[in-house]
Amino acid sequence: MTASGLTLSNGTGLASDYALQSNTAATTANINQAHLTISGLAASDKTYDGTTGVTITNWGNLNGLVSGETLTLNHGNATFGSAASNAGTLTVTASGYSLANGSGKASNYILDTPTATTQAAINKALLTITANNDAKIVTQADNAGSYNGVSYSGFVNGETASVLTGSLSVSRSGMGAGNGVGDPAGSYANSLVASGLSAANYAIAYQPGNYTIVPANVLLVKAANVSQAYGSAFNLAPPTAQYLDGASNLIKTLTVTANGGNNFSASDGAGGSVTFTLAPSGGAYSGSNNLSLGNYNLASSNAHITGSNFNSLVYTGVETVTPKALTPSAISGVSKTYDATTAMNGLSLAGGSGLITGDAVTISGSGAFASANAGSEGYTVNNLTLSGHDAADYYVTNAGTLTGTGTINARHITLNAQSDAKTYDGTTSSTQNVAIGGSGLVGSDSISGLAEQFNSKNALGANGSTLSVKAGYAVNDGNGGNNYIVDALNTASGTINKAALTLSAQKDVKTYDGTASSSGTVLLTGGLVGGDSFSTLSQSFDSKNAGSRTLNVNYAINDGNGGNNYQVATLAASGAIAQKILTAPSLSINNKVYDGTTSASINASGGALNGVLGGDSVNIDTSRGVASFSTKNVGANLAVTIGSVGLSGADAGNYTINNIATARANITPLAITVGATGQNKIYDGTVNDTVTLSSSGVLAGDAVNFADTSATFANKNVGNGKTVTVTGITASGSDAGNYTLNNGTAITSASITPRTLTVSATGQNKIYDGTVNDAVTLASSGVLPGDIVTISAAGASFLDKNVGKDKIVTVAGISASGADAGNYAIANSVTTTASVTPITLYYFSQAQGIKQGQTPNGLSGEIRGNFASGENLSNATDGTLRWTTNGNAYSAVGQYAIMGSGLSAQNYIFIQDPSNATALTISPNQVPFITQTQNDVTAQILALAANGQASSTPYGLTTKPFATGNVAANRKYHGDNNTGLSGFETVLNLDVIDGGVKLSTDRKTLGGGN
Repeated sequence: MTASGLTLSNGTGLASDYALQSNTAATTANINQAHLTISGLAASDKTYDGTTGVTITNWGNLNGLVSGETLTLNHGNATFGSAASNAGTLTVTASGYSLANGSGKASNYILDTPTATTQAAINKALLTITANNDAKIVTQADNAGSYNGVSYSGFVNGETASVLTGSLSVSRSGMGAGNGVGDPAGSYANSLVASGLSAANYAIAYQPGNYTIVPANVLLVKAANVSQAYGSAFNLAPPTAQYLDGASNLIKTLTVTANGGNNFSASDGAGGSVTFTLAPSGGAYSGSNNLSLGNYNLASSNAHITGSNFNSLVYTGVETVTPKALTPSAISGVSKTYDATTAMNGLSLAGGSGLITGDAVTISGSGAFASANAGSEGYTVNNLTLSGHDAADYYVTNAGTLTGTGTINARHITLNAQSDAKTYDGTTSSTQNVAIGGSGLVGSDSISGLAEQFNSKNALGANGSTLSVKAGYAVNDGNGGNNYIVDALNTASGTINKAALTLSAQKDVKTYDGTASSSGTVLLTGGLVGGDSFSTLSQSFDSKNAGSRTLNVNYAINDGNGGNNYQVATLAASGAIAQKILTAPSLSINNKVYDGTTSASINASGGALNGVLGGDSVNIDTSRGVASFSTKNVGANLAVTIGSVGLSGADAGNYTINNIATARANITPLAITVGATGQNKIYDGTVNDTVTLSSSGVLAGDAVNFADTSATFANKNVGNGKTVTVTGITASGSDAGNYTLNNGTAITSASITPRTLTVSATGQNKIYDGTVNDAVTLASSGVLPGDIVTISAAGASFLDKNVGKDKIVTVAGISASGADAGNYAIANSVTTTASVTPITLYYFSQAQGIKQGQTPNGLSGEIRGNFASGENLSNATDGTLRWTTNGNAYSAVGQYAIMGSGLSAQNYIFIQDPSNATALTISPNQVPFITQTQNDVTAQILALAANGQASSTPYGLTTKPFATGNVAANRKYHGDNNTGLSGFETVLNLDVIDGGVKLSTDRKTLGGGN
């Protein structure tokens, strides 16, 4: 163990009289391993499987760990104390526990025992006992008590009915007297019931079987029950075959012959025979195509009957497939690298003896070596279980246990010195731990006496030192270190940093004596170690000269390494060398012109300096002296205070003069010239300007202001760089009395820029005239009173000539004229709005007159109104001019409209001339109607010739123009071609009256029809 940070404090003696060679110390002590116990082992209950295998749900927890530390608890195997289910709650024992590092080190702990126990139960397995189906021929007695026996499902681990106790009995419910001799033929479902058996490790469930009483002339085939291990050949002995002959009421027994492959033939010798093949019904098959575990009723699907002695077959017999024994193969080449546990990691078991090719079966288990130590070790694999699609067809022999011999190889490690850094302490010791490389230690193994050291005690720079593993270590693994092979002892680079040493100069003050020596003592912080010492240790001023000085340390160390084992920090101290005082002659002051300060220049009279050291060069220098007036302002016979007198020469800074005197002198005014800066302005109709007055002669910080009585241009008009004359310049302010002005007037320049006028326009609406021109009214704002300015424009135009509302009008070429126009600026153009309305044109129709019954023809007219210049009907309009009327050959006498239409135009509108409303006149036309009657229908017919003229010739109707009976209205009828009415069409709009007996027509006839 190492103690660090050691310091001294006063006891009966003074700590300052001693120095520690090292602030660390070491000794030895033992830290014993902490004892741990295991608690919390937990196991699951299981159903009886014939093995001692157990499933662990929690391998337990460690008790006794130091707070905040964790370890890994490795484990081996666990088993029940017995495989039997009738033992009640059993003890489960887990063994092979070991420790491995977690956040804590396993080597700091020891397990009191490598085993743990808990309790769990083995519950009985379910065993199903099913009564086999059986049958008899009607009139026969039952085989009471045994019938066809039973089948079993649920035995584990290769067990058979030999584990059962009791006496098996099978009975039939509903059996009649005389063992059922007189029971009628039929099928009796679930009538066979088994009983009488018990088992220590199984809970038995009975399932009923079916019983069939076979009627006459039905062949009963009874095969002996057969049991075979999975994968074995299925060979049946010849069954019995009988039937009841319905004619003789005698039971006939057939001779059965085996034909191989479970194929049979049978004959009754009286013309009745059959061939059939017996096979398990509804069989399930494995991956190797073998019949899987189970109980199967025997039957045939290919029976062929010859003759009529019997007409069908009934079968009895059960084939039972039991699990096949599977013996796991010993594991070859079992090996691992030592890991301080008995665990067999990555265990892979071969299929074992008995596994049939093609079956999907996996064997798994948990194994452990007999010892954790390196070498040839025996092992045991427990809890062997099967899984996979075909696992149910097998069981594991050897009670689920496999043993063998394997190898635990020694673990390879390296011992690696680790890089370390420390401050020089005069030793080679290192506090860094050696790193264990390679595969590293496992479990609670440790290495005692493992340490590293520097090869040299000296500070050799960054990574300049080498660290090596110290001899004398021992591997503690409980096997004399034989569980490990140390492949290498590796070195590392390290650093011994220089020890910090602070040498602090102490403050010192003296009067200039021409040397840099100091009487102060250096303060030592940190101290030397390992017998090292100083050969030199002192302090001195950085210069002999007077002033604020720095005191520096001078030293040399004897440490066997040229002093390089120490990082020495020298701390300078502040000090001072005071100037030596000299005596000076009397002094006077020179007059000056005002400069804004109180400074004064000294004039030295004769006299010599007293007190200068031999060899120093010192002279009086009035230019470096300090003197000040009582005020900065102009005045006569002003008081002056002399603060100091300057000295010159190589050593002047080391001396000062002690006699301070007063004197008087004059300050006269400073002459200055005032300049003016004109300001540009916008034309305002006057010659006045504003100027800024200033003088470069005014000293910084002085309060002096300038004013003038006037500043004027030569005239009021716009212009660039115009002359401005300033008069009546004066000065004022708190410091104005310290100056005199060289001038009362000044000349400068400035510009007068045009004044902006705002021009607006008002557009005038117009009727479309084919041009873009418009007339506008202009107005302006901004002309000063009295100025003469007139605004005009070159023109105003729409964006296009076409009709539109509130169209933009652009006014261009805006200009100003008049005596004062040159003093204003205006925009060249402005915009406004106005509307262009369309020209109205008229449809004017030509008047026309016709007779009643005539059709208006040749309608015409013209467009009246004024087109814009250069435009006419053809280039200004679209469409085709049309004339229409609402009068026709059937219209009554009167006046009718002739209307124009068909034209459109963007810039024109079309309306009807008022005269169009009565332009067509229809006058009377008296033509007699011809009345004819046909089939009780009377029609008055007005016949028109093809030229539209009325015809007075009566034409007869067609012989039978109407159908007999009722006649519907609004039918069309044609004239009789034989009577010369061809080319005419008579329309009779018929009204039915008097129940359809008599019809009358209106008088409408169209000529020229077909």
